[in-house]
Amino acid sequence: MKKYLGIGLIATLHMSKPLLAQTNYCDRITAVKMEKTDSGYTTYISPRIKDIPGDKKQAFFKRFHRRFDYILINKVNVDGADLYKMRKDTAALNRRFCELFTQQKELSGYFDVLANAQTGTKQMFTVAELMQIASRFFWLYNEEPDGWNYYICIGNNGQKESSYEKDYSVLEAFCFEAILSYLDKRKSPRFRIAARKYLDELAGAVPETDRQNPAVIFTARQSLYHKMEQDAGLKDALLKYYRRYGNTFGFRLSDK
Repeated sequence: MKKYLGIGLIATLHMSKPLLAQTNYCDRITAVKMEKTDSGYTTYISPRIKDIPGDKKQAFFKRFHRRFDYILINKVNVDGADLYKMRKDTAALNRRFCELFTQQKELSGYFDVLANAQTGTKQMFTVAELMQIASRFFWLYNEEPDGWNYYICIGNNGQKESSYEKDYSVLEAFCFEAILSYLDKRKSPRFRIAARKYLDELAGAVPETDRQNPAVIFTARQSLYHKMEQDAGLKDALLKYYRRYGNTFGFRLSDK
């Protein structure tokens, strides 16, 4: 009999089935970030969960904002929307972003799953899928004059260049949130130390004169993904996070 990692979860809607009613999340998101400068305020396009003081449900979205921010930054199709032309009219910019969010019906579905707010049968992922997705956040690149390095970024990562047979959007959001939660801690997690070790090994196997070659960098990046996909420290960290917060997500994780 198939086993599932030990948390009790409410049954929720399978991602492949249409929602009975699309939840309006526009009141919970904003596309604008404003920063005060010496000359006034500067407006940035920075989709994210917004502050709504006194709203208990919004407190959940703010507490776990990374999972939702990940969807807003990576999954909303803004091609051709000319949002930057609207920066002087922040209300119009937010309305346009809301329109784009609403037009992509799957986005509300992602939010439902990430808030454990849908009904029906939950989507299931395997640990192997979890590790494949998580490993693609360790982005290897060349930085002059220091050479090869890696970083973990909400927008620039290996998810877009990977060809998946399934829609892993909510699993990507989970992995991003989980990984960043460990990087917030004072003590470096084991997977961070391991990633540095793997990176140094990969760099040491390549002549310094070849390390700026895009093809070589790409191959090394794939190798780092593979090493992180097999890393026990990363696996333990992700499963620990799932055991603690899995009941806030609308999917199940098999131990197979």
